[in-house]
Amino acid sequence: DGALIHLGRADDVIIYDGINIYPSAIENALLENPAVAAAAVFAVDDKSHGAIPVAAVILSGETSRERLIAETREKLGQHAAGDIMIVEEFPRTTAGKVIKQELAAAFFAIQGNA
Repeated sequence: DGALIHLGRADDVIIYDGINIYPSAIENALLENPAVAAAAVFAVDDKSHGAIPVAAVILSGETSRERLIAETREKLGQHAAGDIMIVEEFPRTTAGKVIKQELAAAFFAIQGNA
């Protein structure tokens, strides 16, 4: 059709079981929910799958982690986030960019306490 569709930076791609997953696709699907104020997706290394996409969300309304997971799996299928964590705010650089490594560390800390 001659349309150019930009899915994100090549170095942001998460490879899960050989499937290319673009964080921006998951973020956009999450942001379609009016209860989600912000979303950031990052990769978590996994020996079996290569990497698993995990989303961190800031809520602006009532919803649950389980509902968000179900909605994104319905919209994206195997391209959905493997897990979602709800946070109060994102760690950011002085330039305002989300520090995804710190989100990943927070995810691991939560998993260790679960």
